[in-house]
Amino acid sequence: MLPFAGENRYTTASQNVRLLASDFYLPQLRRKRRIWIYLPPNYYHSNESYPVLYLQDGQNLFDAATSYAGEWGVDKSLNYLIANGTKPCIVVGIDNGHAKRMREYAPWDHPRFGAAQGNAYCRFLAKTLKPFIDQHFRTRPDAANTLIGGSSMGGLIAFYGALAFPEVFGVGMVFSPSFWYSPEITAFVNEKAPLATSSRIIFAAGAQESKAQITNPMQRIAKQMGKLGFDQNRLYLELFEGAGHNEGSWGYMFGKLYGRFFE
Repeated sequence: MLPFAGENRYTTASQNVRLLASDFYLPQLRRKRRIWIYLPPNYYHSNESYPVLYLQDGQNLFDAATSYAGEWGVDKSLNYLIANGTKPCIVVGIDNGHAKRMREYAPWDHPRFGAAQGNAYCRFLAKTLKPFIDQHFRTRPDAANTLIGGSSMGGLIAFYGALAFPEVFGVGMVFSPSFWYSPEITAFVNEKAPLATSSRIIFAAGAQESKAQITNPMQRIAKQMGKLGFDQNRLYLELFEGAGHNEGSWGYMFGKLYGRFFE
């Protein structure tokens, strides 16, 4: 078994969160990264295979001891939902690159933040990390059971990854996406959305977030995708009253929307 996330230190992570690697190599970016994995509570007591969700900003997903802005509590939400009959999944949390975060999660260059590394990062997820996970864990490797998600800049790169690699990621969990960062997103959607014929996208944001930077651009992109063939069975959007641009709000959205990931 993999080492427990909280061995020898304070932790809020559940017992079924494990440290996959502290120095997993990203050949596309020539750097290393810490990666976490959440396994369903019954994983080691069954022969079942599971969908996999690849989530960005891994530091903030499971454990207050590793977070820098609070935790989502993904493990607690899933343990509760699964215990009450919801479909289980594996969650792979990839730590962000700290100072490299903006560029790694950026699909296109930015005049202030510099050259984009988002395409290389998504190729790492699709071509290196996913094959590793499929080889070492009992997964359902088809696109319909492979999800990519994130919030803010992580939401931007999750959306990009879902449309750039629809043969790998069949579902995008896109929370509070930073579409403000990349005006190129409009042309990208026009080019890629018609090709993602089986993909599904779940959009969510807080009603208290910036309308100019977050909610209005998200709604505009959703409307654009609707015109390109994403009907109500493949596209979902929800604004959460009282929610803001923070980990607690995204954790709440995750718990409320998780059931939609597999519809």
